[in-house]
Amino acid sequence: MKKMKNDNKGFTLVELIVVLVILAILAAILVPALLGYIDEAKQKQIVLEGKSVYTAAQAVASELYAKDADPADIAKYAGRITTMADIDTTKVTKVVIGFSEKYVSTAKTHGMWTVNYVAYEKGDDKIYLAGGTWSSEDDTTGTFTTQVLPATNSNGGTNGG
Repeated sequence: MKKMKNDNKGFTLVELIVVLVILAILAAILVPALLGYIDEAKQKQIVLEGKSVYTAAQAVASELYAKDADPADIAKYAGRITTMADIDTTKVTKVVIGFSEKYVSTAKTHGMWTVNYVAYEKGDDKIYLAGGTWSSEDDTTGTFTTQVLPATNSNGGTNGG
């Protein structure tokens, strides 16, 4: 009898199925964890962008204070604020800057140029600053004189915000 040559150089079907089952189990464990990290990163990004808008708006308000201008002029600097904040404005739906009404209606003091309210919305994500606290809910505890800044796109034009 001739000897049969044993040239099995591949994997059996059972081995391949076992490997696929192991990969499917790992994917089932890892995918939900990764999606959680992605959602958490998006939430942190909107907070950072909102804080950047606040810082830029406060810088522009301080410049207006130095020029003895009216804080109502801050809306004219929307492009400058978003540029200073270094945010991608193509998806920004609303930016509102507010000053405490008690300062705006009284004699000119430095408080008149202090940004006390920020509403920053980008798509479905929203962040608000009111009363010194950041929140995902627009729960204003004070009365603010607010100005909606037009959302500007990367070309300097407006997106109609």
